[in-house]
Amino acid sequence: MTSARLEIHIINVSQGDSLLIIHRDLDKVRQAIEAERKTPPTEPIDYVPFALRSDVPLAGTVVSALLVDGGDSSYGDDVVRMLTRQGVVTTPGYYPNLAMMVSHFHADHQAGLNSVLIDKDVPKKAKGKLLLTTRFIPAMIYVNPLADKATVPKNTLFPVFKKILEEVSLKRPPGKRAMIIEVLPGGRDPRTDKPLIIRLGDGVTDDDGKAIPITIQLVASGQGVYRKLTNDVVVVPPKGGKNAVDMNDRSLCFVLSYGSFRFFSGGDIAGDGRGAGGNVSTNAMPDPPKGKAPKHKNKKKNKKIGSSHSHGDVEKVLGPAMRENFEATPLLTGYVRGADKFPHAGHCTVMKASHHASASSVDTFFLSEIRPYVIAISCGFRARPHDHPTQQVLDRIDKLKTARWGLRGTTKEIANTVEALYLTEVVKKRKTRTYTTNVRSGKLLGDIVIRPTDESIVALRTTADTDKRVTVQVYGAADETDTTDTENKLFPMTAGSGDANYPIGPFYHPPI
Repeated sequence: MTSARLEIHIINVSQGDSLLIIHRDLDKVRQAIEAERKTPPTEPIDYVPFALRSDVPLAGTVVSALLVDGGDSSYGDDVVRMLTRQGVVTTPGYYPNLAMMVSHFHADHQAGLNSVLIDKDVPKKAKGKLLLTTRFIPAMIYVNPLADKATVPKNTLFPVFKKILEEVSLKRPPGKRAMIIEVLPGGRDPRTDKPLIIRLGDGVTDDDGKAIPITIQLVASGQGVYRKLTNDVVVVPPKGGKNAVDMNDRSLCFVLSYGSFRFFSGGDIAGDGRGAGGNVSTNAMPDPPKGKAPKHKNKKKNKKIGSSHSHGDVEKVLGPAMRENFEATPLLTGYVRGADKFPHAGHCTVMKASHHASASSVDTFFLSEIRPYVIAISCGFRARPHDHPTQQVLDRIDKLKTARWGLRGTTKEIANTVEALYLTEVVKKRKTRTYTTNVRSGKLLGDIVIRPTDESIVALRTTADTDKRVTVQVYGAADETDTTDTENKLFPMTAGSGDANYPIGPFYHPPI
């Protein structure tokens, strides 16, 4: 029997991010299928895909869930539909088993959450006053500090979002309100001053009767990176100068752990993009043009066309910290019964590419520090396209273009570990512009679903075999949903030739 209690959904919100993490009770899924007088699949890992394809309601099957970001405002309703379809929410109200995280205050991450928290179809004004009607209220909401005027965006979107947070946290009755956790720099919990840990409950039980927990640990935020070795926070200097603030640098970064499985999410953090990040030849960002660059046509932004990016190099600090904070399993003494196994310090089985695979993110040095087997990219287009994913990052991932990655601070190299690349959608043509992005062997899945198998997680605890690793299943939901903004409509997806329960896939890593 094969099962998968942990689900990581990368929701297709085109140019933006929305991540839904679910801890599922598979026994309740089976009961829901049987309640509809249908015969459940033989394998529990197939219960959820079968239920979705058979329109079996999944309400009541979620142990806990975390929603990270909600895409741009155009896709907020798509996120709500996903939450409903997956059984995370049903009718408006308070959900004690749901938490929410805002990686940073940029519209393509934050704005869609408004639709989750507030019913936008209810009249918003009465007697000249703004009225907000709450929709789905999570128990916890994790954000960067809200009151620091120097580090919050100066736009019209943020005050509205802040007012919504006040509505769901301060104006709700006790026991029915969200708790706002303003994460300190370095991913620290303001209640303990230690790295913030989010617990999603216990997953499968191992052969010794011990439950294996599902946890999320924040590793960076607010331009700061936590270092376990020295128990301090290293501040990443902004590239634009002492007083410059870049919202991307402030992203809440975390590692999701379930036994020997790890998943890394870094929001929109950046690296260097050029040689200082280990990038060479076609996988490096081009140098800015010499001489005085022309001004941006938008005088308010006053940016220079072709100039270097403005982000600080968070990856330069976070990469070494990942190796310190998440140690490798010693070959001689660590591969024993009852212990989780990690072949390399900092290793993460799956990585969601930071900043939608912008050329200034996902440096080869950072890749060599976490050594992922699978990479997923949330990308697409919107009214202001950003050309994501960039060919430079795709070349860094592709073994045919970059067979080896350099190790930071040395002249040594390691073999590229990436076995598979999955993307939400990629622009081929928009209006009169044609894009030449080549994803090569990468697969476009629409909504990407990642699930480590419970049995492989137990097997890693049981074995002393250094060649074994967690089995990860990936499939595409291909959820075709429309938005009211036709400029931002999601591309139609075509189902593949996979199993009848899976629109696209499933794919296994390593192959089974």
